[in-house]
Amino acid sequence: MSFVLKEFLEAQRDHDEALLESLRSELREELQSFAAAVDDNLLAIDEQPPSTASRGPRRSRADVDYLPDDDEIDLDEDDIDLTGDGATIRRRGSR
Repeated sequence: MSFVLKEFLEAQRDHDEALLESLRSELREELQSFAAAVDDNLLAIDEQPPSTASRGPRRSRADVDYLPDDDEIDLDEDDIDLTGDGATIRRRGSR
């Protein structure tokens, strides 16, 4: 049993090393291709940052951090399904 396990582990190690070498080779080729494209000025680089005007007005920090108080949240009339199977859980005293 020990011999079979050693053979298997050795085969896996050889396979892993071959895969690692293959990945390194592919990555090296891709990086060389990318470097050649950059050196040849085949890639255009935008010098201007994207416009922020299309995103809408910025909200102030106070608006972003606003959380309603517990008394502002009204869940009495809402049924909330927390089980995922269609069973509804209601707060005590509601309906």
